[in-house]
Amino acid sequence: MFKVDLHIHTTNSDGLTKPEDVVKIAKRVGLSGVAVTDHNFLTNIKKDESILVILGEEITTKEGHILALGISEEIERDLPLEETIDRIKEQGALAVAAHPFDKFRKGVGDLVYKVDFDAIETLNARSIFPTFNSRARKAALKLKIPQVGGSDAHADDQIGRAYTIITKEVSNEDDVLKMIKKGYCYAEGKSIGVIKYLKEKTIKFLNSF
Repeated sequence: MFKVDLHIHTTNSDGLTKPEDVVKIAKRVGLSGVAVTDHNFLTNIKKDESILVILGEEITTKEGHILALGISEEIERDLPLEETIDRIKEQGALAVAAHPFDKFRKGVGDLVYKVDFDAIETLNARSIFPTFNSRARKAALKLKIPQVGGSDAHADDQIGRAYTIITKEVSNEDDVLKMIKKGYCYAEGKSIGVIKYLKEKTIKFLNSF
């Protein structure tokens, strides 16, 4: 079983986890792979033979946040949504709707029905209200589009709380991206919960002084 957390943030954007610690934590929690998706920044982390590392970015578009998985060059922020998706696909990468119906975190909402996403994040561990993820699942089922999961981790103890299971044998980044696009995947995991969410926010607040 190949488990990959497709949505992780580090100190290169608004996370509390150091980039050099991501692989170590991923191994500890039993993941097979990770995608580091810092906000509007392409983070390169040291790779490890035992953990697959996918280069990614969570991009702020004019209409909301999307994940770019498998990019090789950073994509600028604040472009129109469809132009951003085009730029992602020009790199042979996947465009994923991140927490599309999370009202607190700039999801693209009903635009998932109007633009050409490769997948929808239907299990985001930081969407602490169940309706946010359930609406994403309903959209994915209606559109017959692949479903993926990610922790959206902003702290060490959040990594791996939600993840994507790849149901076919894979050995590299290209394999994983192809299997996701073909729908050989599903989302698993659970919410980080209110306590972890508030703990992270408190640490960020204290570190701001």
